[in-house]
Amino acid sequence: MNVEIPELPFAPVSTKVCPLCNLELSREDDFGVVRARPDGRNLYCKSCIRKKVTASRQKRRLIRLARQAARQAALDGIVVERKGNVIAAIPAIPTPAEKVFRELQAPLTQKTLHRLTGLSPDGVSEALAELMLVEGTVVRAGWVDGERLYARKEADARRRA
Repeated sequence: MNVEIPELPFAPVSTKVCPLCNLELSREDDFGVVRARPDGRNLYCKSCIRKKVTASRQKRRLIRLARQAARQAALDGIVVERKGNVIAAIPAIPTPAEKVFRELQAPLTQKTLHRLTGLSPDGVSEALAELMLVEGTVVRAGWVDGERLYARKEADARRRA
């Protein structure tokens, strides 16, 4: 039994299912060409690819804006910490000189500054040297029990406080 199949004026359109949207779509019209794939078509349909590209560009844009904000915050003296997708601005860690200057509300010895700031004795000495020699905001105020006292200059105490 030979049954003749009539020829159709057009070839039937093959279909393919997109794994993202789970729609059965036309292989030729709705899937892009990728010669490296066995069927010669993209794995995802054109609309899903467009959505993925748009989402990726939006994510890259947000990352770029976050990095720009972090750079600006660093210039403003704020440290930016990133945890996952959340960016938190936290105050910058004060320098040893800033710690010492902050504690000098009244004349203090190096030992007292060491105890209050948590800096090493050498760290306190270096901070005092920077404040006295470089910035000129601290002076020797006198002697107590054989130890020097350090204090802010009066004009600087009002200005930086």
